[in-house]
Amino acid sequence: MLLQQQMVLPILLYSSDFWGIYDYKEIDKIQLTFYKILLGTTTSGVYGELGCYPLSILCIERSMKYLLTVVNCETLIHTVFNEQIERKNETCWTKRVFNKLDMLGLVLFWNNANISLKYFQIIKQSIRDIYIQQWRTR
Repeated sequence: MLLQQQMVLPILLYSSDFWGIYDYKEIDKIQLTFYKILLGTTTSGVYGELGCYPLSILCIERSMKYLLTVVNCETLIHTVFNEQIERKNETCWTKRVFNKLDMLGLVLFWNNANISLKYFQIIKQSIRDIYIQQWRTR
């Protein structure tokens, strides 16, 4: 398990700060297949048995962390980000991240002038809480 976390996950999660918000379930299939082989089971409760989260959840978290980093720096990326967020009917990364914040009920953070990385733990916990609720429902 440790070998997978140290050697495989960095490769699978490469640049997920950007593509992680697009809900790619293929990465979860790779992880789930590995865990099923490791445990020798066919159950869908593998994540619960191992006490871990799907990689797609980690990708969303990384995208949110990158969002907080961009918001707090005065660079060209920050300027482009603000321009994209103001546009209507866009399906760009910026709008997707903003919509994900809205789905989490955390869009109020966006209106806070002092939004910073200290809010990441709150966002991360919200993402994980929603996943756990959905997992228990299944």
